[in-house]
Amino acid sequence: MLDLSRFHHRLQYADPIGEFGTIEKIVGNTIESHGPNVTMGCVCWL
Repeated sequence: MLDLSRFHHRLQYADPIGEFGTIEKIVGNTIESHGPNVTMGCVCWL
């Protein structure tokens, strides 16, 4: 079995990068914005 405990430890203490942008338009389940630079399927907290 693959031991991933060293990665779990690194992720637990990682300092995530915060990026910000502004919402321009919401149509249905689609949100158009200026920044951050993400692609379809990425998770963004609004």
